[in-house]
Amino acid sequence: MFDVDFAGSSGLTEFCSTMSIYCQKNVLLQPNAFSNSVKTTDSMHKRLFMGITLAMLLIFSACQREARQLVGDYSYKLSGDMIIVGSNGSESHHFIHRIGQMNVLRDKSSKTGFVVTMNEMNGGCYTFQAELSGDTLKLPLHTFTTTFLTSDGLDITIYDPNDNPTMVYVIKASGSGRINDNTLILRESWFGEQSGNPVVKIRAQEMTILAEKN
Repeated sequence: MFDVDFAGSSGLTEFCSTMSIYCQKNVLLQPNAFSNSVKTTDSMHKRLFMGITLAMLLIFSACQREARQLVGDYSYKLSGDMIIVGSNGSESHHFIHRIGQMNVLRDKSSKTGFVVTMNEMNGGCYTFQAELSGDTLKLPLHTFTTTFLTSDGLDITIYDPNDNPTMVYVIKASGSGRINDNTLILRESWFGEQSGNPVVKIRAQEMTILAEKN
């Protein structure tokens, strides 16, 4: 394409001059080459930004929908299997018939936090914090006091009921829950001891709370 003699410094100078003229002509022939490249890159960045923004808006909208769906008043039933351990051995029991009212409110101090209130029928009332992640409600470790009654389906004989005939227990619980339309299913693991008689322990791998919105 270029007929240039490289012999001597004059040849090198002539070659450089020729290349300079060729580049100038090439740029003049394609004056928009650089600007078109910049525009293409800028368009790609805009599309990527718009895609990320749209995805974030969809995720935020879904989270807000789940949060609105979760808030409300529920009627619940609690059941599960537990083991009660005392100085005379251990007993397994299927825990049934515990019912009550549950209320779920937004925690104004947290974007994803909630306050759950459990009001046992003919029993106590306690409150704990929870956090929503997608459609999963996380239940951090919380402590509450509850009373077991004969009507709960328990027949506890491993300790003298005269020591504490009301069978009050201090329970530490944690777990998670899932939202399904107007139903909230919570699953907790329990560990605790009898109030006033810490020799008697209670363990439950999975207690299920089935709550339906009123």
